Amino acid sequence: MEKIITATDGLPISIHVYAVENPKASIQIIHGMSEHKARYDFFAKKLQEHGYTVLISDLRGHGKSILSDADYGYFAKKDGVKLLIQDQRIINEYLRNIEPNAPIYMFAHSMGSLIARNFIQVYDNQIQKLILSGAPCYRKGVRAARFLSKWIMKFSGVKTHHPLIRFFAEYATSRKDENLNEWLSYNPDNVTTYQNDPLCGFSFTNAGYITLYELVIGLHHYDHYQVKNPDLPILFLSGVDDRVTGGQKGLDDSIHSLKKVGYRQIEKRIYPNMRHEILNETKRQTVIDDVINFYENHFKK
Repeated sequence: MEKIITATDGLPISIHVYAVENPKASIQIIHGMSEHKARYDFFAKKLQEHGYTVLISDLRGHGKSILSDADYGYFAKKDGVKLLIQDQRIINEYLRNIEPNAPIYMFAHSMGSLIARNFIQVYDNQIQKLILSGAPCYRKGVRAARFLSKWIMKFSGVKTHHPLIRFFAEYATSRKDENLNEWLSYNPDNVTTYQNDPLCGFSFTNAGYITLYELVIGLHHYDHYQVKNPDLPILFLSGVDDRVTGGQKGLDDSIHSLKKVGYRQIEKRIYPNMRHEILNETKRQTVIDDVINFYENHFKK
């Protein structure tokens, strides 16, 4: 079932609910950058088959959560991070209202994991389990990139697409020897489908990239974490060849950052022969089985 809910600033947020009767839990999915909720249909239906109610939304500036085509890759002129977090808070409350007796679990991929890790700084007591897939790590040059991007935006505009700002964002994960979007997956069908999807692969606006940088900066805002739920079970999932996570060093930093503020139950699982979109690799059922196992039993090595 698709419907629209209204964000705090009045923006219509498009959601899809995969409901079951008497669910084991409700699962709130946050998708990644430059994609949309329909790409998670297979995954959501698998979770639904196992007794979960699932809700996934189009992030603002993505899919159907826009006012015009100029809004793709745009969150707000300022306070984009705050609005993204509040969108997920409203979605969380909506899930709680439609399934008041079910715990709420969260699954967040890529940029969605950035939103989730900023979300739990205040609202970790609103979810009972958290999975972070293809989680970007903190980047040392991100503050400089934000500073330079804000300076460029003063002259080039908020909703325009300055190539230098995009270069800052893509520098850490790009490789000249790869074809377009090959970094996403070893599954060529997935890469082709992504490239042919008009709702995928678009460039963020200048202001959108600044919001992205601020989400990354938030990962190391240790004083912002209230840690109301230190025993929140957290599972990191990553393809071994996923450069978005920063490799083993980046993944270790992401885990260390959460342990540093007080989270005590953190696990990780790294999959061989997989890249960034582990839910779209040919052996994705292995990942889905681990997701369900974690939600039902925590994670067992």
